[in-house]
Amino acid sequence: MNGEPVPARMVPFRFDRPAPQTAAEKASTGYQALLPVVERYAEKCVDELPADVAKFISERLSPLPWDSLSASQRREAAHQHDAQHDPALEAYNTYCFELYAKRDELEDEQRKIELMPGATPSDYDLRRKLLADVKKGMDEVDEQLRALDGVTMDQARNFKPEAMGQTTVADAPKEVTYSLGLFERLQPSTEWTASRLSDTDYVGLAEASELASLHAGSRVSINDFLRAGGRGEIRVFARCARAATMKPTRPQDEPIDIPVGSFPTLPMQACKTLALFRRAEWRHFEDWEPNEAFGGQMCSFERWRLPTEAPSMVTVTDDCLVFGRDVHALADASRAGPEVPAPTLGPATPVQRYPAQEAAILAKLVGLGFTPTALPRPKPGKEAA
Repeated sequence: MNGEPVPARMVPFRFDRPAPQTAAEKASTGYQALLPVVERYAEKCVDELPADVAKFISERLSPLPWDSLSASQRREAAHQHDAQHDPALEAYNTYCFELYAKRDELEDEQRKIELMPGATPSDYDLRRKLLADVKKGMDEVDEQLRALDGVTMDQARNFKPEAMGQTTVADAPKEVTYSLGLFERLQPSTEWTASRLSDTDYVGLAEASELASLHAGSRVSINDFLRAGGRGEIRVFARCARAATMKPTRPQDEPIDIPVGSFPTLPMQACKTLALFRRAEWRHFEDWEPNEAFGGQMCSFERWRLPTEAPSMVTVTDDCLVFGRDVHALADASRAGPEVPAPTLGPATPVQRYPAQEAAILAKLVGLGFTPTALPRPKPGKEAA
């Protein structure tokens, strides 16, 4: 198989010689595929290409030098470009991305379960059952990925999950996976002194960082807020630039509408991504509730999700807000600790005479340009007079 998936780690297409793209296909997507063009001229050097073809190829394959590539490498580069940019592949790409995202979530859940205490037989049995459930889910995802092995570019353009006897990942009925929170929600512990900020005021991350640093007496950065949101210690909200409808993951819940300009709570993984890249794409909402499998402790779970055909929500750090109460709580958690007193020194120890003399002599020799360790050593015994 040739080609690389897009997004990363997607199942690659089987590389077939493409059929020429028709005018109707170009008009339906507004995209002119690169691979059929490259296929016609793959064996020619750049000087032999028509001017308009050379310009078309150069704009899409830059900075790859055409003449430095073999014919097979030229086809491969064009194949990868089409896989990344052809709008007709969006449904297939999204489907594969959803599968890999689900597998990542299951792997993360597996790590959390493995960290659970197992001090008693009941704890051990619970952990073993939860790990078995996660393993079953991972096997199901792997089976779906194997079913995509060998999909060609043309098949991917016309990809329909229903044709495989499946619904989309977002719409498929599935058991809700609960994740035990490893961190507790932060709570204010001191009197707020930085401003007239109330608990329910929305604050942008830049202002939140400034106010929290003022109250804490030490720097509290924007990333500190995002990382705390990624741990579930505070809530981070994001302004939605477009409307959307999310479908429930449980039959007892109803779909929810997200209006333009609303401020829903960001998923924890989106907060972690924002802390790293200042931009995050996300597709679901989380909620928290007690779960008996974890002894009635509060657990997070995916409650609503965008349909597969809907584009992901995109958030940058300037879109994010936090509550005044969480600014206060994180500032208290970040307050500088008490100063550690300097150790009390005892009376100065007298310098011994001979080691001090030896050190002075060695320093003098070095100053004169000698290497003390290279000087000849005195002969043993007394010299005859």
